[in-house]
Amino acid sequence: MSATIHERIAELVKRYGKGKNTLFASLIGTTEGSIRGYVKGIQPKHDILESIVRNCDSVSPRWLLTGEGPMLENDTFCPQEATNTK
Repeated sequence: MSATIHERIAELVKRYGKGKNTLFASLIGTTEGSIRGYVKGIQPKHDILESIVRNCDSVSPRWLLTGEGPMLENDTFCPQEATNTK
């Protein structure tokens, strides 16, 4: 679990922006400098968080805001199931 929203946004940049702030910024409709700020500690405003959820397929709002649960809403992977091979 990512401890801060800044770390969670950095994870999203890796996943949806292929590690590039400019690609992620373009996806959610903001600037590269803003993304850099969010990753470094600036608190994103409500409209940015909403844009992330709307534009990044299946990102869980709960995960984005709190770090709880899976990153993706359709991610139902359970580590216990993976070790339970019969």
